[in-house]
Amino acid sequence: MHVRSTAPEISSLLTELKHLRESCLAMEKEFGASIAEACPESRSSVQNLLHAPADCIDFETGPAILGKQAAQLLGPVPEGRAVRVMVTMPSEAAQSYELVKSLLDAGMDVMRVNCAHDSESEWESMIAHLRRATEESGKHCKVQMDLAGPKLRTGPLPHGHHVVRWKVDSDGRGKVVGLAHITLAGKHASPESLSSAEALLPVPEAFLRAVRVGDTVRIKDSNKKKRRLMVIKIAEHSCVCTWIV
Repeated sequence: MHVRSTAPEISSLLTELKHLRESCLAMEKEFGASIAEACPESRSSVQNLLHAPADCIDFETGPAILGKQAAQLLGPVPEGRAVRVMVTMPSEAAQSYELVKSLLDAGMDVMRVNCAHDSESEWESMIAHLRRATEESGKHCKVQMDLAGPKLRTGPLPHGHHVVRWKVDSDGRGKVVGLAHITLAGKHASPESLSSAEALLPVPEAFLRAVRVGDTVRIKDSNKKKRRLMVIKIAEHSCVCTWIV
């Protein structure tokens, strides 16, 4: 079915396209410094990401540039297939020349060395095995070193909230035979006095100075359900409660 556009619709579309073109030109001006910093070979590609200028990369020049850069990064296109095979080296590749040679014979085009694992000596040994294999076979294979980033995840983490669990002991019929004991401790409580605590909750020191044996403490658990504790013992900078089921 053919639908004709009206003059107002065409005018509205042209106005929208004009605004789009103006925004693209403004974006090029905004990122002019970044375009200038790009290497000459990639400058047209960077500019093409922002908008399509008169001398833009088209469907002919684009694949040609991509193919050239892929060849520089990954090596020439292998015979019989349009893709390269990149293989990440296991630690065993540092000790086994036969392993590296078998990967090259199986069609490996790029050796990837994961620098987040092993060390310089292992990496050097992997590459030496590959160089020997390529010299003996006459095959071509690139080496890519994947550098490890900052390992902030292995650094010290600040203390945060943690889940505290407690429960009562019951017999086979569900009758409570043992109460749960929860220790409420201030920041000045000694580690020795808290070492035997079944469950531990931090509380302000001002709270501990005001609490008395027999008091009821109302709290909310992680599910926002209200719970009641009864104070049964007062100690220095802490107190012990039982859970009122």
